[in-house]
Amino acid sequence: MKTKIIASLLVFCAVAQVTILVGRYRAAGPPALAPYLVGDTLVRLDGLKVDGTEAVLAIPMLTGAATVVYAFSSECAYCEDVAPEWASHFGKQGGEGIRRVAITRDPPQTAASYAERFGWEVPILSIPDLAATDRRSFLLSRTPWLYVFDSDGALRFQGHGSSLDRMDEAASRLGHPTTRSRKAPTSEIGGS
Repeated sequence: MKTKIIASLLVFCAVAQVTILVGRYRAAGPPALAPYLVGDTLVRLDGLKVDGTEAVLAIPMLTGAATVVYAFSSECAYCEDVAPEWASHFGKQGGEGIRRVAITRDPPQTAASYAERFGWEVPILSIPDLAATDRRSFLLSRTPWLYVFDSDGALRFQGHGSSLDRMDEAASRLGHPTTRSRKAPTSEIGGS
């Protein structure tokens, strides 16, 4: 009888330990994704245009244009603060060898309404279904956030959405000489 009681207590303790470990994992969530660091390469982003059609944004540009990516969320209070400033940067859409695009987890219609509210004239890529385990989801984990990729798709700058001067400086250093005199492509994803 004592043996059965001791065995039952041991089984109970083992189950309790497993339950505690599982609870800690769930509370902490899955392991964090590796962030994109300066020098890391991004090849493409898949998502939806604001009209709901599928789109692919290839980051490397054969034309030599740099790509500036603006990450935002319509539910982000800080995005509200920088959204009007971003509108002026979106107006610089060409002639400088820089392609600009905004990305969000918002559904396409929400992203379009948000952009219209602030007068944004920039292609928007909605990526609502990006798996949390996909490293590219890190790009949308902080908002408002800016990323500058060179023409090979390598990250050259990242910073808070209010770092527009620093972003401009980083992006202007990457403009390829052959693109400075001609308009940089707006994007494969089209206009907003």
